[in-house]
Amino acid sequence: MFLCLDYGLRLMHPLMPFVTEELWQRLPHTAETKATAPSIMIAPYPQEVNTKAMADPVAATAMTATNEVVHAVRSLAQSYGLMGKKDIKVYVTTSDAASHAALADPSTAQDISTLSKTNAEVRAPGVGVTEDGCATSVVSAEVTVHLLLKGLVKPEDEIARLGKQKKKAAGALAALEKKMSAYTDKVPQGVRDGDVKKKADFEQMLATLDASIAMFEKL
Repeated sequence: MFLCLDYGLRLMHPLMPFVTEELWQRLPHTAETKATAPSIMIAPYPQEVNTKAMADPVAATAMTATNEVVHAVRSLAQSYGLMGKKDIKVYVTTSDAASHAALADPSTAQDISTLSKTNAEVRAPGVGVTEDGCATSVVSAEVTVHLLLKGLVKPEDEIARLGKQKKKAAGALAALEKKMSAYTDKVPQGVRDGDVKKKADFEQMLATLDASIAMFEKL
């Protein structure tokens, strides 16, 4: 963190001299660095050679995975109107050792909890979620997040909301299938391929909605 702030402030100094000087002076410099450069004005400007040795592919992979998980958790919480609520429990399941290694570090789990404003738990490969009442979002083929909804939402309200979405999606699918059944030879292949993808997306959406409704019916 110190290096990021130090280098970042020195990079911005030519554009923001007064602010960067003030902030740079507040960094926890060592006596040696202070003696070498008592002011950011005479501190050496960062060079590419200074940053190559700082590259950490493992940390970069972990941060990318963390951001993807946080985005999925926040999207789930937003969809159920839970943003800002306290005591939200999240389980992150992994299916392989590499994904688990990227997320299992205690500091990474804490980052997920802090950035998503939840209480996150990363589980090892093969350890699923047995808790009832979880909404699920697939982050990747190896990582899935489960947000525990039990006690946070009213099942009857969610069933009604999801039922409306299902009705709308089913209507759109029926209209698309009717359109596809009336194809003529003049319909371009690109349009046909696009409609096939749309049909698959609607079918996947309906399957997801059915699973969500079934989950709420058990609560």
